[in-house]
Amino acid sequence: MSEHHHQPQYQHDGPPHDDDASDDFDPNDPEETQALHSCLLGYKFYRALTHQQITNTRRQNFHCLPTPHRETLCAPPLSLIQTFQNIDTCIRTNADFVEHILGTGCAAFGVDPAVLPDQLTLLPPALRGEVENAVDKVHSVLKQFVRDWSEEGKEERAPGYGRVLHALAKRWRVEERAEKRVLVPGAGLGRLALEVAEMGCRAEGNEWSYAMLVGSQFVLNCTQQQNQFTLHPFLRSFSLQRSRSAQLRPIPIPDILPSHLVTAHPSQWSNPYLSLLPAHLQAEAAALPPSPPPNLVPVTTEDRISMVSGDFLTCYRPSVAANSFDAIATNFFLDTAADPLAYIDVIWTSLKPGGVWINFGPLLWHFDGKGREGQGGVELTLEEVLYVTELRGFRITERESGVPSFYTSDRESMGRWAYQCEFWVAEKPM
Repeated sequence: MSEHHHQPQYQHDGPPHDDDASDDFDPNDPEETQALHSCLLGYKFYRALTHQQITNTRRQNFHCLPTPHRETLCAPPLSLIQTFQNIDTCIRTNADFVEHILGTGCAAFGVDPAVLPDQLTLLPPALRGEVENAVDKVHSVLKQFVRDWSEEGKEERAPGYGRVLHALAKRWRVEERAEKRVLVPGAGLGRLALEVAEMGCRAEGNEWSYAMLVGSQFVLNCTQQQNQFTLHPFLRSFSLQRSRSAQLRPIPIPDILPSHLVTAHPSQWSNPYLSLLPAHLQAEAAALPPSPPPNLVPVTTEDRISMVSGDFLTCYRPSVAANSFDAIATNFFLDTAADPLAYIDVIWTSLKPGGVWINFGPLLWHFDGKGREGQGGVELTLEEVLYVTELRGFRITERESGVPSFYTSDRESMGRWAYQCEFWVAEKPM
């Protein structure tokens, strides 16, 4: 799949995990099993397909160039043959990490690795394209690791995560948060849900993409030290590069251990993105009441953080989740809906009276013009989304428009797509 586009889509695609993801996986469901196996094959064949698609193809193209051009490109300082070797080394580093995730993902979902084909040549032709798409998703997950779990990604996290955390901090004093339930749909690799838990709330993440689920299961449960792994997430992007060192730069993850986030005492919490937020939000934060002494702040360890996999509309239908949450935080999530009114309905019914919906993101409709099979679809403007939000009964109490934000972008690139995001806090009346 070409990366030469100007509107990169952020993806949420496939089915849960609590600490044991296999609790939610139904091995008797053939469609679910096929979706999971396809995802795992993407992780399994990342190494082979990435070498094949990136360096092998470019070596072939290089050797078709005129001899004088090849000689120029081979000589220092260009040294293109050495560049290909360096890229192969970076692919191997990524693949080692990806195969760690594959191993823990198979174990978490109870999949015997022996049931997965061993070689690309053994794949049926019909499955080959499916696996190539799955490898594309793995490339996206690697960029998501940079966004959610690296120091470099903090710039991207700050506009959305910082505003969500600030809105929650304004709403509840530290000593009130232990009993407040916050749902984070489209949780991806889990960073925002964990940061909500770090501030003292009971956070629940929801994700339905297997590619994300096996990645989040790994980072949340299997990382043992800060900056334990090194990724080269931008190695396959050859356009808009300023230098090879920028293209192949190493990015360590995780910037902080997930276990440190959920065990931190809420009385010590401060918004990690505050210095990157606008001055008026920094002033609001400075005016908040100080935290009481630690011994006066209740700390819940049970259910402080949980992850639920599956489709948002199914997992939180009214018969299951009515009046369950004090807040729902959607970050780059609303436009993953084929029918945004269905999302708004479920958000409304899942909130307790007096609860709030905190939203941040653009409206890059993922099902634009396609809808979901058998369910239809519609694409609304921002004005229309806000209208149906208020029509449903919400009262918008806070709003900020045109907030620039990036999503899994390369900050060293010659071109980055900046979304003009919308932020709002909408309250469900008592």
